[in-house]
Amino acid sequence: MVVTAVAVCFAIGASAQDSTRRGGGGGRGGKSPEERVKNQTEEMTKTLSLTADQVIKIDSLNLKYAKMQQGGMRRQGGGDMQERIVGMKKTQDEKNAAFKPILTEKQYADYLIMVEENSKRMMERWKNGPGGGN
Repeated sequence: MVVTAVAVCFAIGASAQDSTRRGGGGGRGGKSPEERVKNQTEEMTKTLSLTADQVIKIDSLNLKYAKMQQGGMRRQGGGDMQERIVGMKKTQDEKNAAFKPILTEKQYADYLIMVEENSKRMMERWKNGPGGGN
């Protein structure tokens, strides 16, 4: 349950990180929020067939929430893991709610599927330990 909550928080970002790693990037730890968001928005644009107007709005929200998550991780770095998970889950829920009025019903449903699939992949990486089994 705890792992699932954390995985959901990073689900979309995990997809963008996969793209970065395939391109020779340094992974999540070495990327700025802007770099992660660029990949994330590109993945969403491709997967959800976003319009130009949607891309602008989604990119802005992705950046806002990436910075919130990064700041939250730094502030809570020494804190209780359960508190961090609750905070990350809350941020992800807010992000999902912000996306809903921008996306069509089908796009939003596909987005939630994408989040779930990425969550499952992230959980598999955690089960494999450091390095994500790569």
